[in-house]
Amino acid sequence: MCRYKNNTTGVLLGMIGGAAVGALIGLLFSPNKGKDNRKKIKHKTRDFKGQAKDKYVEVKHKIKDEYTNMSSTVKDKANHVVETATENYDKIKDQIISKTSTAANGVASDVKKKYSKAIVNIRDLSKK
Repeated sequence: MCRYKNNTTGVLLGMIGGAAVGALIGLLFSPNKGKDNRKKIKHKTRDFKGQAKDKYVEVKHKIKDEYTNMSSTVKDKANHVVETATENYDKIKDQIISKTSTAANGVASDVKKKYSKAIVNIRDLSKK
């Protein structure tokens, strides 16, 4: 399994590595003098170093951009979750207050009725 999440990066690194190995083998088997080969190796090494540096900068910027995009997406989704939770909390709170208020009014009404009946009963008993 490739440890790179992006196959393009893995393929690119494989191509660069393969090109470097191919160039080295080509120089080793070339009919040129050793001095000429060393110069070629030196130049190729500089070129490869420059290419690697450029690719590193490119990948670094790509990762930074992806991080920024993902970070923004996560923040947006988190804000949406918070907004939804707040709305649901407010709705449930209002329902609880409404139902509690209705129940309390019903209990208060029942207490008043029973209190009134008790007063009437006490008056009736005191008249007898």
